[in-house]
Amino acid sequence: LCSAERPEMPIRLLGDMLRETVKEVGLPHRIIIGFGAGGAFCEHSLETWVVRPKHDRVHLSSEDLGMYFQGAFEQHRRRDCMVVACQAGISVNGYFADSSYAFRKRQHVHEIAFHTVTASFPSAVSYEFLRLKESFPALVFDCVPLPVAYCRALSGVLKGKELFVIDIACDRTSLFVVREYAIGAFSSFAHSDA
Repeated sequence: LCSAERPEMPIRLLGDMLRETVKEVGLPHRIIIGFGAGGAFCEHSLETWVVRPKHDRVHLSSEDLGMYFQGAFEQHRRRDCMVVACQAGISVNGYFADSSYAFRKRQHVHEIAFHTVTASFPSAVSYEFLRLKESFPALVFDCVPLPVAYCRALSGVLKGKELFVIDIACDRTSLFVVREYAIGAFSSFAHSDA
């Protein structure tokens, strides 16, 4: 469905499917779009964004973490295309932690590292996605790279043990390591490259 000549086709087809769904069952409240790595549709990368709070913090709230993540996103995002960034793990003072760690521990926080999977979309895909959102203004669209969705689901089930995940799609295979509640490594290759 997605080719180098027409990378926007999956979004167009999603729009057609949504129009049919609305006719049959009504308008859903929320749409979660999971997308795989690489190819013409988007480019994934695994990045670590380090934030050093200006003031030594003893306790972090979820609002604090959200504010720090948003600031890191603004600092690192590309301005020439649509970018989605999802937190795939967090480290506090150099130690991996699950998302509730910062709230349980009372310690001086001098460094927060967000392990982040980013996806950058070409302009044709960005344009079609904007058109899709304008066609359904009442819908909330959440975009999540599949490795992040897998990491969140599997970390909860396996309680932070190390695991190696292989996602085989029709044209691309992705491999990633989940270690201590975070994606520790990520790679993908097209089947034509193998």
